[in-house]
Amino acid sequence: MSGPDKELLRGTLDLVVLSIISRQSTYGYAIMNSIKEQTEGRIDLKEGSLYPAPYRLEDAEAIEGVWEKPEGRGVLRKYY
Repeated sequence: MSGPDKELLRGTLDLVVLSIISRQSTYGYAIMNSIKEQTEGRIDLKEGSLYPAPYRLEDAEAIEGVWEKPEGRGVLRKYY
């Protein structure tokens, strides 16, 4: 995929991520699962495809990420 198609996918993914984040505070893996669930498995993103979207949105100051430690687990997650 190149040129306009790649830009269209990038813009669409940014909007989908914004839509999910607007409903509740969440983190990358949960965003991927939400997209997969909402599309009935037709879109199954991998980390390398998803994570640039929240980073772009943070750079554009459209969202803000906060590192938090979930209850009962020792792994820090970046919530948006």
